[in-house]
Amino acid sequence: MNREERLKNAPCGYLVLDYNSYVIEVNDTFLAQLGFTRQEAEGKHIEWFLKPVNRMLFHSYFYPTINLEKEINEFFIKLKNKDGIEAPYLMSARQFEENEKVIIDCVLLPMNKRLDYELELRNTKIQMEQAYLEKESALTKLGDIYQEIENKQQELLKVNEQLVNLSNTDQLTGIPNRRLFEMKMKEQIVRYSANEKITFCLFMIDIDHFKKINDQYGHLIGDSVLIKIAQMIQELIPVEGMVARYGGEEFIVILPYLKEEKMFEVAQKINESIEKANWVKIDGVTVSVGVSDFQTGDTRDTIVERADLALYKAKRNGRNQVVHSSN
Repeated sequence: MNREERLKNAPCGYLVLDYNSYVIEVNDTFLAQLGFTRQEAEGKHIEWFLKPVNRMLFHSYFYPTINLEKEINEFFIKLKNKDGIEAPYLMSARQFEENEKVIIDCVLLPMNKRLDYELELRNTKIQMEQAYLEKESALTKLGDIYQEIENKQQELLKVNEQLVNLSNTDQLTGIPNRRLFEMKMKEQIVRYSANEKITFCLFMIDIDHFKKINDQYGHLIGDSVLIKIAQMIQELIPVEGMVARYGGEEFIVILPYLKEEKMFEVAQKINESIEKANWVKIDGVTVSVGVSDFQTGDTRDTIVERADLALYKAKRNGRNQVVHSSN
């Protein structure tokens, strides 16, 4: 068996990402572990294999680290298989330049057997401790205290995990909040600084006449409108994008990699879909959208300001429309 064949059937998954995190190559082991064909896996964005929590891990740790350090070792992540079931992996990755293009080699080591083994060891340890306590009654109280401390530690870990999710999530709509948007914005600006071909755009979306909806139908109906619009936007944008609640009845969308004509097409689809949606107990809802794209010399404030000005223009021109900052 030659070297290429050994790599295809290596005892661990192997995949290659381009700088935009799209899969350009996988080995047979990776395909067999997750149940995909090569045609299904190659060409997909890495986040296509991730559920929301693990996408958040990629945004907050993987992307900044690989761009700054060019290397990641033993990054714990869960990938979805073809049936949508998550499996744990340890990922190590390294960034290279090949033919003047940036690529990222990734090695994935499955963790199922290791976790099962650790669980078995843990159960054995508990059984040994219990046997010891039965023989050494004098240590019973100490054993109870030890177990209570361990339980409290597990509770604390769960609470910490919940706090992280709560701190990054809008409580009403369930989508990311402004805090997580600001983290995503910093990440995109760093990536643009490293490679100006990696541009991104913003949508500022505001519900038209939202105060009238609250005044006429009540705040419960107003809240249901916010929730439904948040869900619709999340479903309409590409997987690598992110929608966040920016404040009140205003949402903000950040989309990497899109060209100008494509980003306008996505914004127009959001505008039209909300207008045509079936609104229970309400005659209709529309939104105005301001669009801007990140350019050389921009900062976080300048791109947001241009999107905000475009939104203001859409409102001034009669609402229920999309305006690009260059219009």
